[in-house]
Amino acid sequence: VLEEKKIANAKEAIKWEVIDKYNVTAPKYKKILDIVIVKEELPKTKLGKLRRFMLKDLLKGSNLIKGTPDEIVPEKEVEKRVSTSKEINTQEFKAISKFIGTLHDEIEIIPESHLEIDLGLDSLDIVEIITFIQNTFGVDISEEDFSRIKTVEALCQYVREKGGNFEEKEINWKKIFEEPVDLKMPSSKYVIPITTILKPLFTWYIKLEKNINKLEKTSPVIYIGNHQSMLDAFAFGQALPKDILKNTYFLAINIHFEGKIKKYLAENGNVILIDVNKNLKETLKIAAKVLKEGKNLVIFPEGARTRDGELQDFKKTFAMLSKELDIPVVPFAINGAYDLMPYGKGVPSSGKMSITILDKILPENKSVEEIVKVTRDSIEKSINN
Repeated sequence: VLEEKKIANAKEAIKWEVIDKYNVTAPKYKKILDIVIVKEELPKTKLGKLRRFMLKDLLKGSNLIKGTPDEIVPEKEVEKRVSTSKEINTQEFKAISKFIGTLHDEIEIIPESHLEIDLGLDSLDIVEIITFIQNTFGVDISEEDFSRIKTVEALCQYVREKGGNFEEKEINWKKIFEEPVDLKMPSSKYVIPITTILKPLFTWYIKLEKNINKLEKTSPVIYIGNHQSMLDAFAFGQALPKDILKNTYFLAINIHFEGKIKKYLAENGNVILIDVNKNLKETLKIAAKVLKEGKNLVIFPEGARTRDGELQDFKKTFAMLSKELDIPVVPFAINGAYDLMPYGKGVPSSGKMSITILDKILPENKSVEEIVKVTRDSIEKSINN
């Protein structure tokens, strides 16, 4: 099914398209909090009944082991797998496995390793691997083609079949961000009118507290915030002065703007629609173009609204843009929105929420990982105070 739908990231697809839809209506005590994908058949009796007590043993060889502290299998108990494949000695495997090792520290890589289940690669990892292969072997792989490649061995064979000269080079994202990209910038026609129409909502029904003393008028910057509810982007628009808002663009997933009216408002309201399941590299280039034209960009790096009110992990896309383009990150913290409109609720409750602009983060002398950590820590500290 994943292959038919051309899905490269199985865990993300299952999480959002299956489990998340179930969790919206499930009672709290029945919600699914996490998933683990394994290749082996689940242990069952002769009658087909699941042997639950044996599940822990099944997970011993998985790098995706999760659970409560007393259920987690200690790392030393995870058995090392030995490969019998001749691929392990090839130039392709040595180069590709070395690169994957830079994406995920201390991970066991053998030719039989499943790219997602065993190695835990996410969408951005896949883009980086595709780009590495293009740079190193001169072989182009579309994300659609990659979705049909399941193991490191199959990836090596694909590269070898397509040919190309071997020349190990680092990925130059700055150069990639300079490549031409097809983007028609949305107009700002309805940005201010929409904000004005919504002002009474955020004044009397929802009392929005705006703490923007640290806001500067320099452009471009990347605004990074936690994602608590459907109110977030509209509330952030209320917090920005009109001259900054007109110069600020929002990245949004296209499925949230289906229909002619929503799409029209997006195209005339500084909203750039992206498809997260297709060509993430193109999305990065689009975001880079917006910033290089001197516009500000708003990104919610959790990738989706929180489902339990807790701050989720940040995807590093924004940090790559900040680092390579030398553009500051301006974090902002949203508080109270989850209580007013948690995921699955159609109409917000009346109450209070706040937007707080935090100290600007400069990318100079920081790695991508450090930018992500400093940004997330800053927001987490603010929402927990």
